[in-house]
Parts: sequence; structure tokens; C-alpha cells
Amino acid sequence: MRFTHLPRQTRPTPPAPRTDDRRAALAGLAVWVVSLVVVLAQRGPLVADDRGWWVWCCVAGTALGLVGLVHLQRREVRRRTADRRARRTARTGALGEVAP
Repeated sequence: MRFTHLPRQTRPTPPAPRTDDRRAALAGLAVWVVSLVVVLAQRGPLVADDRGWWVWCCVAGTALGLVGLVHLQRREVRRRTADRRARRTARTGALGEVAP
């Protein structure tokens, strides 16, 4: 029996879908903030049980969530600006002439 390599038929890669990742970041940030409030309310028993680090875990999660949210917001602004420039360039043409 003989196995041969068939020519590969490749399809073009589809464009990546545009998603608003800020919603997911906000949901995660909300979970960390709620966790921080709950842990702060129970801080005394947690420290007595040697679990005081839970507070800092929630603080770190909240801080990283804020950093991620700022990053995603800046990325969205850059993406919208690039789209606006591309539309303007397509409308005016490369030489500044208005396309018919």
C-alpha cells in the first residue's frame, strides 16, 4: 500500500472577529472588588486563622484588573482612530483627491 502526499488545499485565513474585551475585564474587576469588600469585612477572623494574605490577593486582582481595563481602553481608542484614518484615506484617495 502506498501513501502519497496530496496537495494541500488551503483557504485564506479569515479576519479575526472584533470583540469588546472591556466587558469581560469589567466583569472580572467587579468580582475582585466584591471579593475585596467581603474579605475586608471578615478580616479579623482571616488574620487570626493566618489567611490575612487573602486581602492582598484581592487588592492585587483589583489593581491588575484596573491596569488591564486601561490597556483595553487605550487599544480600543487606537483601533477606532486607525479605522477612521483608513476610511478617510479611502474616501479622499492617496493624492488627496475625492474618490468618485
